[in-house]
Amino acid sequence: MPLSASATGIHSFDFLHLGYRVNWPVSIILTPSALKIYAEIFNFLMKVKLAIFSLTDSWCLLKDLMHQTDRNCNSHLQELEASHVKTLINMRHQLNHFISMLQQYVQSQLSHVSWCRFLQLLKHKV
Repeated sequence: MPLSASATGIHSFDFLHLGYRVNWPVSIILTPSALKIYAEIFNFLMKVKLAIFSLTDSWCLLKDLMHQTDRNCNSHLQELEASHVKTLINMRHQLNHFISMLQQYVQSQLSHVSWCRFLQLLKHKV
């Protein structure tokens, strides 16, 4: 049985590194320092993606728990438990939305900034 993303931790993919050997003339634009920055962004996005997977795992578990509490909702205590599960589901939904928007923002900013710098380099250095 494979471990879930939440069981292995956020540093479970620290062994992955983004690397690329760049030959001339591309090395003029993709310098070693730029590649290091891209590798750091890659590692950050991997952690964000792992957080999204963990939230998806927790959604599946909470969904099953909600179905169980709905079926067994006989006493006031079980109604209170169902209320707590609904609160957890809402919090998970808000976290999932925030993390997904963060991922999209970082990816769009990365693309936009890279494209603008590339165009600026083309205008001034070529």
